[in-house]
This record gives sequence, structure tokens and C-alpha cells, in this order.
Amino acid sequence: MKRFHRDRIRHLGRQLALYAEAELASSREACAILERSLLRLAARPRNCRED
Repeated sequence: MKRFHRDRIRHLGRQLALYAEAELASSREACAILERSLLRLAARPRNCRED
């Protein structure tokens, strides 16, 4: 697996963990902020090159 993908997956995993924590804490504002962050990350172009 390419390093780029591993790093991206790890980063998304951390973001998802933060989102889940905010969800459990019932903090709607925090959830909204993290949701926007996740959507921005998901919308980024996946222009990676072979290493």
C-alpha cells in the first residue's frame, strides 16, 4: 500500500475518532465542525503519484 494512502487512512481514522467522541458528548457544535472537516477531506482530489 502506498504511504500516501496509509497516512490518509490514519488521518481520517483520527478525525472519525474525534467525531465519535463529540457525538457521544452530545456537542452538536463540535459535531458540525468535525463533520465539515471530514467532508472537506473527502472532497480533496486524490492526486497521488507512485512512490
